[in-house]
Amino acid sequence: MKKIPFMIAIAIVISILAAITTFSNRTEVIATVNRIEKIENVTSSEGNTTTEVYYLLFTSKGTMRLSIHGFLAHPELLGRIKIDSTYTFRTMGVEIPFVEFYPNVVSVK
Repeated sequence: MKKIPFMIAIAIVISILAAITTFSNRTEVIATVNRIEKIENVTSSEGNTTTEVYYLLFTSKGTMRLSIHGFLAHPELLGRIKIDSTYTFRTMGVEIPFVEFYPNVVSVK
């Protein structure tokens, strides 16, 4: 029974850290797009299958994420971004590649 409050505390801390890494660190970056990669993560549990689709933009200034669904989704930006072109990206979030956290693109000029 002592493990339950500890597990709840751990879950709360992880949730707070996830929110901080997602919605903090607003930056503006001028970068050239080198490659765009579509990522599809399919998970299945107890008969339920879900698919998460997003794009990774590999640029001269690092990797950025472009979500096509969810709170930070901007699918309309994908059609405007071309490889070997330079843009001003506004992003939110931090880059932690080993846990697949990348700054989220929120606008492109």
